[in-house]
Amino acid sequence: MDGGNNPARNPFAHLSAGAINLAYVHRVIKNELAVILAEAGPEISLYLDPPILAKIQKFMGASELKQRGVVSFHPMDPTVRELVEGCAPSAVFIVRPIPRIVEQIANIIKSESRGNPPEFTVVFLPTKSLECEEHLRQDGVLGSIKRITSWNANLIPLDGDLLTMDEPSAFYDFHVQQDVSPLFMTAKSIMSLQMIYGLIPRVTAFGPAGKRVAGILKRLNRELDRPPMVTPEISHAVIFDRSVDLVTMMCTQMTYEGALDELYGIDLGVAQVPRRVFPDVPTDKRTNPLFRDVRDQEWMRAASTLAKRMKSYATESEDARRNVRSNDLKKMRQVSSRLAFLQAEQESIAIHGALMQDVKANLDTDEFAERWHLEMSMVRSEVGDKYHELIEQYLYGLDPTCRSDVDAPQTLRSDFHKTMFRTMRLMCLQSLVNGGLKKTLEQYKRDFVNIFGFRHLLTLENLLQAGLLKPHTGKTWPQLAKAFNLYMENVGEGFDDISFSYCGYCPLSTRLIDLMARQGKEAERSMGEALKLACPASPTILDEQQTLPAGLKQQEPVGSTSAAGERANKPVTLVVFVGGCTVAELSTLRYLGQQHERDYVVLTTDVTTGDRFLSQLDGLEGRA
Repeated sequence: MDGGNNPARNPFAHLSAGAINLAYVHRVIKNELAVILAEAGPEISLYLDPPILAKIQKFMGASELKQRGVVSFHPMDPTVRELVEGCAPSAVFIVRPIPRIVEQIANIIKSESRGNPPEFTVVFLPTKSLECEEHLRQDGVLGSIKRITSWNANLIPLDGDLLTMDEPSAFYDFHVQQDVSPLFMTAKSIMSLQMIYGLIPRVTAFGPAGKRVAGILKRLNRELDRPPMVTPEISHAVIFDRSVDLVTMMCTQMTYEGALDELYGIDLGVAQVPRRVFPDVPTDKRTNPLFRDVRDQEWMRAASTLAKRMKSYATESEDARRNVRSNDLKKMRQVSSRLAFLQAEQESIAIHGALMQDVKANLDTDEFAERWHLEMSMVRSEVGDKYHELIEQYLYGLDPTCRSDVDAPQTLRSDFHKTMFRTMRLMCLQSLVNGGLKKTLEQYKRDFVNIFGFRHLLTLENLLQAGLLKPHTGKTWPQLAKAFNLYMENVGEGFDDISFSYCGYCPLSTRLIDLMARQGKEAERSMGEALKLACPASPTILDEQQTLPAGLKQQEPVGSTSAAGERANKPVTLVVFVGGCTVAELSTLRYLGQQHERDYVVLTTDVTTGDRFLSQLDGLEGRA
C-alpha cells in the first residue's frame, strides 16, 4: 500500500505488518468500490443501508469519498420514503439484498416525480440476489435503474492477522435455518484469498459446517479455468465450525481487549466507548500503539503494564524538560527527536488509563465476581446446588419497570437486554457442560417466559435448535476437559498457558486448532476417543491435500536469522471460524504462534461476544 508505517499518514499500515500482507486484500476491495463510484457519475448522492456505513469507512474515509464525487450521504433507515431535496444527478443505493430494503428502494424510485430524475444505481453487498431483482421488476422500477451490481466486500481486514466477513447471523442461518449460503460465502472468501496468496496445499475441517465449507471449496477449485500461479504463502487452512465449541462462546473473556468488547462492544475494530469514560473516542483502537502492546494480556496484567508505561513516560518527560532547561544543543536535539513519540504515548496513556479505570470498576464488582466464579465452577464440573439458585437470581433480579416491556426507557431496556443475555449465557453454559438439563430445563423455560414474555418462546426454540439448550443426554464434558487439558488450577503472574484468556479456562477451539497445525495427520490419531466427545455430530476430521499447479511448490522455512526473514519463513496457518469467534480466542492464537514458531491468520464470519452471539438467536431482536 501507499504510505509508510506511520498511522498518521496511512491508517491502514498495520494491515501489512502480519505474516501475509493483508493490505493487498484491502486494496482489491477498495478499488472495486472506486470503480462502482466512477461508473455512477461525477456527482453522487449516496444512500446507505445503516450497517454498511461502517464497512465503507474501513476502506474509504469521508474525504476520499468526496474526492470520488460523493456530495451527500443519507442513511436508509425505515423512515426514508423519498429522495432528499437537492439530490445529486446520480443516486447510488448500497444495501444488503433484503426484500424489505429492496421494497423501500422501489418506493423511493416510484415517488420521484421530477422532470429530470437522477440516474439510479443499486449496489448489493456482498452479492446480487435474483429474488431482489425480481422484486424490483414486479414493482415496475427495474427499467428506471441504470445499473444493478454488487460490491464483494465480504473480506474486511481488521488487523495484520485478522479478516472478518461481518456476517453475524452465519451460525443461526446454518444451524437453525439450515441455510447454506453463509457456507458458500465463506468458501468464496477463502477462494479470494487463494487468488492473491496462492492455492492452500492442505485443508483441515472440524464439524458439519467446516466440512461443508471444505467440500464447497474443493468444488470451486475444480471449476477454476486457471488456478492462481502464485507460490503459496499459506501452508495450511483449518476450517472450524463454531458448534464444535460453544462453551467458549458462553464464557466471559478476560483479556484486556476481550473485556472491552464484553463491556462496550467493538464493531469492525472500533470500540463503542460511552462519553462518560472520555468524550473523544479514538477512530480505530487497532492503530493505537499502546493498545497493541496490552490487548492480548489478561486484563490485570494489562493494568500492570499500563502502570509501568505511565511511570516510564513520567521519567522520560521529566528528563526531556531537564534537557530543555539545560540549554545544551545536543540534548535539545535528542528531545526534539523523541517529541512525536512522547506526544503519542501521552495520548495513549490518557485513553487507556480512562478505559482501564472503567474496566476495573466493572470487573471488581461483587456481581461480576459471583457470575465469573459460577462460570468457572461449571467449566470445572464442580458439584453444587447453587447453579439453578444463582441463575434464578439473575432472572428475578431484573428492574421490574423494564421486564418484557418494549416501551421502557432506552437505558432501562439496554440494562434489561444485557441481563437477559447474561442469564441466557449461564443457562446455556450449564446445559453444555452437563450434557443437557434435567428438571431445570422446563423450570428455566417457564421462568424465562414469565420474566421476558411469551414473545421469547421463539428465542427458546432457537436455543434448542442450535443445541445450546437441550434435555439431558449424558455428561461428557469432564472427560473432554481432562483429555484436552482445558482448565488450569493455578493461574498466576508467571503462568505459561493459553488459559490466560479466560483466567483459568483454555478454549477448546484453540486446543484443537493448535493440535492440527502442529501434529498434522497424527493429531486425529492422538486425540482418539476425545475427538468423538468434542465433535459428536461429526466425529472425524476432514484433512486433505490440494494439488498445486505444475511448476509451483510450497514455501519451506529456511531458518533465516533476520527479524523480517524469520517472520516471512514461518509456516502460516489460516484459521477459518464458521459462526464467529471472540477476540480472546485471537489472543490465544497469537500467543501459540509465538510459542511454536508459527503464524496464524484468522478469517471469521464475525468477531463477537456471547451476548452478541445469542442476540442472533433472539426471536425478537436478532436480525435486521
